Amino acid sequence: MNKLSATYLVLYLAIFKISYSEFDGQYLIVPERSIKHKIILPTLGEGDFLYKSIRDYNHKLLQVIHAYAVNTSTVDTIVNRLVANGGPQFLNLFIDDTLLQNKYSWESANFGEFYKLLSETKTLWRDFKHQLIQAGVTMKPE
Repeated sequence: MNKLSATYLVLYLAIFKISYSEFDGQYLIVPERSIKHKIILPTLGEGDFLYKSIRDYNHKLLQVIHAYAVNTSTVDTIVNRLVANGGPQFLNLFIDDTLLQNKYSWESANFGEFYKLLSETKTLWRDFKHQLIQAGVTMKPE
């Protein structure tokens, strides 16, 4: 079992501890805005916060995916927003590696971690999008 699959399993088991009332319209919006801000307007020395923000977002997205599988109505607002935006908006940003390197003092390993986390987000979104299409949800053309 690879690390991502193990993460899915742990988060899947954790979903049953979540109160579905947590899934309000802001559930993914706030962390998404934070990530966008940290990519577009990075603050000196806060690169670790960007990692944490993306990890938290991925965790929340996975919770939404599992909640959708259990009871779609609990996350309708979130899913509708994701679909309308074509997925997590920060995945479509132009990433200025030089800016991030200057502000966060990142080296090659830091960029490796950053792009690995973004890849995990893309994988989660791609898999969820496939699930939504199979459920008959019309997607925004890419």
